[in-house]
Amino acid sequence: MTDGDLDALLAAHGLSAYADRVRPYHLPCTWLTLCEPCDGAAPGSRVAGWPLLPPGYAWPLDEEGSRMNFVLQLDLAALAPLPGIALPARGLMSVFVGSISPAHGWQFLVLLTPVGASLAPRASPGLDEAHAGELDDIFAGLAPHRLAAVRGHDFPRWASGDHVELTWDMPDALQDSYSEGFLAALDPDRAVAKLGGHVEGIGEDPRRMACSAEEPDLGRLHDQAPQRTPGLPGVAGWRNLLMVDSCRTVNLCIGDAGYLQFMGRTDALAAGDFGSLYTTLESS
Repeated sequence: MTDGDLDALLAAHGLSAYADRVRPYHLPCTWLTLCEPCDGAAPGSRVAGWPLLPPGYAWPLDEEGSRMNFVLQLDLAALAPLPGIALPARGLMSVFVGSISPAHGWQFLVLLTPVGASLAPRASPGLDEAHAGELDDIFAGLAPHRLAAVRGHDFPRWASGDHVELTWDMPDALQDSYSEGFLAALDPDRAVAKLGGHVEGIGEDPRRMACSAEEPDLGRLHDQAPQRTPGLPGVAGWRNLLMVDSCRTVNLCIGDAGYLQFMGRTDALAAGDFGSLYTTLESS
């Protein structure tokens, strides 16, 4: 996005006076948009279905021995590079999550399979009646669909400290124009997930939880902070890796039509380390 493109978009929503403030917050992202339904074992980028796994690779289990839920897989060769996120240029990225309880900090697996690896679709292992509770209703009965990667641009979203810093002195009407006009104009139709870009929260900056998990006292510091501060010390050290939204078309409803969010430390993501993410479920 050029400065001219940004200025024109801001002007269209009555935000020209804030252009210099908005510009430094720009982050590139990749939107994953919904395409046609597909076979559950289809190669390439898709949501739901059966993951493509190397022969002999055991189905991922959480620390309690319960089977994890397959969410989506991405053909990395179809993705444009994202500054600050060192994904391999080729191969497959597969995402699994454990049971969505509690609503934050649950277990996950981001599996990177190198190009050329022998892969085969793997059905979820059968569960007997005694273990039926391990099936998570959120991921039961999803309809597999192909995904397309669309390059995009992102700016701070509610509720985050960056959003507060950016909009704190805007009149209410312009805050609405920023969120409901400017940001909405950046979001492509049929987007079901976002790689990179800014975090989003419901009521508070979701990076608070990631920081508090490492340093519990920081949560109390946040509660004492002035309204305009970005919030938690160290919050800028975390960024969004992946968000997965609810989508009626694929029968995916996360909480009350909310979304999953996978965040990582900026230094870890830049180094290609995806094993220390922090996860949240954002829902009203």
